[in-house]
Amino acid sequence: MRPAFFRWIFYERINNLILGGYLTVFFVLGLIRKQKTILPLSIIASAFIYIFVFQGGNVQHEYYQIIAFPALALSVGMGVALVIESTKTFLHPLFTTPLIILLFAASFFFSWFQVKGYYSIPQDLLLMSKIIQTFTKPTDKVVADRMGDTTLLYLSDRRGSPLLYREPEEMKKMGYRYILTDKKEIMEKLLLLKYEKLFENNQFALFAL
Repeated sequence: MRPAFFRWIFYERINNLILGGYLTVFFVLGLIRKQKTILPLSIIASAFIYIFVFQGGNVQHEYYQIIAFPALALSVGMGVALVIESTKTFLHPLFTTPLIILLFAASFFFSWFQVKGYYSIPQDLLLMSKIIQTFTKPTDKVVADRMGDTTLLYLSDRRGSPLLYREPEEMKKMGYRYILTDKKEIMEKLLLLKYEKLFENNQFALFAL
């Protein structure tokens, strides 16, 4: 549990990507809001326990935080409710609704600015996916060696692993039939092991196990 973990999860992911910075105000208010039952705080606590238990996955993959979305939304909702219920304390009722709308809008645009790059698929990944679909069957298990990134498997519509985490012979025994990699050292290793090379260009190669 290093400082980088807290930075990535609580600042980069929850604050920037999910809450868009501005909704963090309502999130914190929701946490300190007095509750009639312990159920809301139990849900929020469960989400954070999940994040801490699965630290590695939550740091490596953004989609791991999907499970925490309901708890985050609940806390934000409770924070908004607290502001509305306490207009005399926070702000004049005339300005409360516009302020809430403004913060939600600002949060949306800030989040979109952060994540819009995720929707730009590199052309090399599209080419890789076409090669996989051309040489493999839909039922084949493929090692798309992308350092844990599952995007290529998703684009290829294939089951498999996003990482060559064992020796090729072991992966073959586990049911994997093909390896696509862009790492020269792995290509050379597969060639030395006499695995058939089905496709190669100056970026990547596909091997049959």
